[in-house]
Amino acid sequence: VLGEEEVDSIQCWLKSDKSFIRIGETFILTLTCQVAETEYEKVVPSESTLEPGVVALAPYEVVEGWHHPDIKNGTFRLFQYQYRLRLVGEDFFGKEVPVPSLEIKYKIERKINKENFDSREKSYQLPALQIKVASIVPKDAKDIMDVGNESFADVKTYRNRAYVAFVLA
Repeated sequence: VLGEEEVDSIQCWLKSDKSFIRIGETFILTLTCQVAETEYEKVVPSESTLEPGVVALAPYEVVEGWHHPDIKNGTFRLFQYQYRLRLVGEDFFGKEVPVPSLEIKYKIERKINKENFDSREKSYQLPALQIKVASIVPKDAKDIMDVGNESFADVKTYRNRAYVAFVLA
């Protein structure tokens, strides 16, 4: 509870930059989370399990990954990880192969009368994300649309460009 208004202490979502993939093709999976942080209460997720070298997303292979700088927005902090994944195997053609659900462990730190108290460890479960594996899709296909893969870093770049354009105008 923050002030008089009750809010979710943690919310996370997954997004893929492609809705269809081919075997061996890499794609970007973005994990974004919003956690509550106030003077009296703070959500502390265990981000070490989300690092690209640690996270397990079998049957997908994590090729590389990034952790973008956090963004503070009022009583919330947003953090974001991006993973470049690929799927290799003969059994996946023409099927939907889910990126497995992720479990994010966290604690809530509370400050009462200048003393800090930690809650017991809790977990937030993200649902699996379905990815369709195309059996035969030509590279020049024009009818398959994929969502963009904008990240916090892209937003910062756009903001800087807009500022420079404003100053020059």
